[in-house]
Amino acid sequence: MKYQSNIGLEVHSELKTDSKMFCDCLNDPAPTSSESGSRLYVGKPNINICPICMGHPGSLPVINQKAVELVIKTALALNCKVPNSAKFDRKNYFYPDLPKGYQISQYDLPLSQNGYLKIGDKKIKKFISGKMKIATKKDWETEYLSPIISVKSVNGVSEAIDHINQYGSFHTDSIVTKNKKTAKKFLLNIKSSIAIHNASTQFADGGEFGFGAEVGISTSKLHPRGPIGLDQLTTYKYILEGKGQIRK
Repeated sequence: MKYQSNIGLEVHSELKTDSKMFCDCLNDPAPTSSESGSRLYVGKPNINICPICMGHPGSLPVINQKAVELVIKTALALNCKVPNSAKFDRKNYFYPDLPKGYQISQYDLPLSQNGYLKIGDKKIKKFISGKMKIATKKDWETEYLSPIISVKSVNGVSEAIDHINQYGSFHTDSIVTKNKKTAKKFLLNIKSSIAIHNASTQFADGGEFGFGAEVGISTSKLHPRGPIGLDQLTTYKYILEGKGQIRK
């Protein structure tokens, strides 16, 4: 009989939020002792706990909205697939002192999946433990047409706009932010034919715009032929603003 090894990896990451994933207990104890309401800052493990994070029967977990927002932002940056819906699954563990104890995880309908990261600048490299090629000017100019993504870290929206306008395809670009001023600056200054705020770039389709079947897309600003009047010298772009919508 032949056996085949199947090895799975369970990777844990620490939330960069004030509270835990499913309750309002402090996520990280402070280094000094002080008291705030019913929660104690003591800098010791297993102090900021409650029946929810201890998995007691009858407790009702509530998802940390900020944590989900960080997950979605990361997923979009890594070109992950973000589904229309997701769910959390309960993993039960029969402990002698707490037979109804459980953990919460995601199994078949996660918040995102199938992302990729291949190329980035030196700042991005600091956050990647595996192999990653340091991006060059040629990488920024290349459209790989394969599961490869080039990631650039920028110091603010102005630098992001400059980088996209220099190396982008002028097809479709999107920004994810709650800051309306930042979003407006991006939408007005990006040279792409379609500029999107807080929505999926999958909406870049003639059918979604109500044009019927899409036969192609132009990234040129002007496309006149024959006699040219004022109408032929007018250019335009499409601006979409959403609240996290994805294409169904």
